Amino acid sequence: MPEKFLSRSLSVFLLILMAPSLLVAKDDRIDRLLGNDPMIRSEFDESLVEQWKEDKFALPAMPQEDDLINIDIDKGKSPYKHSIDIKNISIGQDYVVRYTIVLESTTGIRNVFYEGIYCPAGEYKTYAVASGDEFRAISKPVWKKINESHYYRFDMKKYYFCDKASNQPFKLEKIVRRIQYNDQSPGMLIE
Repeated sequence: MPEKFLSRSLSVFLLILMAPSLLVAKDDRIDRLLGNDPMIRSEFDESLVEQWKEDKFALPAMPQEDDLINIDIDKGKSPYKHSIDIKNISIGQDYVVRYTIVLESTTGIRNVFYEGIYCPAGEYKTYAVASGDEFRAISKPVWKKINESHYYRFDMKKYYFCDKASNQPFKLEKIVRRIQYNDQSPGMLIE
């Protein structure tokens, strides 16, 4: 019996000695979780974060008939024939895919737009519309979220311009190839 008493007493004594260090260790872990560890504390400086800025660009020339390639857009959503000016597709340093698209009605009336799609945000912007033989810039164009009601932009983003896995634009050569061969496979950014 004295051995059990001595053993329990020793355990209690050690527990009493270790209790303050256990509390300190627990507090240190809580401080670290809360970001209050003075060894790793750093203040986040918002001014050091590079903000996304849209590139400056010039409006293109009107598309030439020989440079237009028909693209397959879900016909259930649109009565128009859709064509892309294959010589006027670009990807800026801002990751915006800019392009000229021609929508032609069954009666031959054409609407021509110069637009951009920003893959990371899933947004589009219409920069200009055709007016006679040239583009007329839209004053104060705004980015708008692409959804299925923006039928051809939805398909352009989904099938031709943007990698589904990364939300980044494909390389320009791959975009051109996808349009030329009507490639609507999911695709991969890395080839």
